[in-house]
Amino acid sequence: MISALEGVDPSLVSLSVFGNSDDLAYEIDLKAKSHKMNNIFWNGKLKQEEVVSTLEKYDMLCLCSTFSEMSPLVIQEAFAAGIPVLASNVYGNAEQIQHNHNGLLFQFNNVADLRSQILRCIEEPSLLKNMSKNIKSPRTFEEVGEEY
Repeated sequence: MISALEGVDPSLVSLSVFGNSDDLAYEIDLKAKSHKMNNIFWNGKLKQEEVVSTLEKYDMLCLCSTFSEMSPLVIQEAFAAGIPVLASNVYGNAEQIQHNHNGLLFQFNNVADLRSQILRCIEEPSLLKNMSKNIKSPRTFEEVGEEY
């Protein structure tokens, strides 16, 4: 994500990073890489009960998965907050996100495609609003359990 934002006008987009890494050296490296990028903010870990209310303050969630995931809960949390998701086109993400409908997918491990999708959000002002309208509230754990 940091690499994708390089070359994008920092006055047009900002990135708030939440969470922490299990790899301290990697985290330090990313923070150093973004040190001069005044549109990137490192926020640390959120309490579970703060996730949806925090996401509601943003336009979009970006999930740059580096491997397939079963069904990332953070996508459902973003949908509960009413915001679309920009994510790697990998198993788990692609099953929840309909490209151009409730979010955007970019080619796995492709910084240029990620940057292209970010630029679309900037250049097509109605895109985020239209995708937000298509978001369905996630089912409760009880509903999922009943289905199974």
